[in-house]
Amino acid sequence: MKGTSAETYEPPEFLEDEVKSHYVRWLNRKTNALVRRDRRRWTQDITWSKYKKAIHKAVVRSEGLDAYTGERLDWSLISQYENSEARRLGSEYKRRMALLPTVDHADPESRQPDFRICGWQTNDWKSDLTIDGLLDMCERFLRAQITSSDPGCRERAERTLAKLCEDLARSTAAGNPQH
Repeated sequence: MKGTSAETYEPPEFLEDEVKSHYVRWLNRKTNALVRRDRRRWTQDITWSKYKKAIHKAVVRSEGLDAYTGERLDWSLISQYENSEARRLGSEYKRRMALLPTVDHADPESRQPDFRICGWQTNDWKSDLTIDGLLDMCERFLRAQITSSDPGCRERAERTLAKLCEDLARSTAAGNPQH
């Protein structure tokens, strides 16, 4: 039965006090949504308690940052989403809510509760891609921009690639090759 687990889920330390009061509700709602969706997608046994534990673990591991971009997420946005405002404002609302923390399957085909916390915008563009799939897509996108007939796109892509190469060299020299 939902919610009868003896395990407690304390809000992580990085959350502001006013956000901590919303955390368990957010955790329960995310758990409910993912369990419902994944039970429809897959026929395997998916337990609410296993998903809740995995989501909470991902939140703590995130330290409040987007797992894919490293951006600080806006945890004050949890439990603030308004369907009517989203319909009324459309893409403007999506931009405002870009750093709303949400839950992503690290590998959408693994059928395991291996979650990452990321912003709503990140989750939207990552979609059902694996990390390798996302990197491949980013590479194809940058290649297309470099060969674009639009000089503004081409210059921006070249600057972006040059900065990425500098960051990689600096990170590798500092002994931190994964960032």
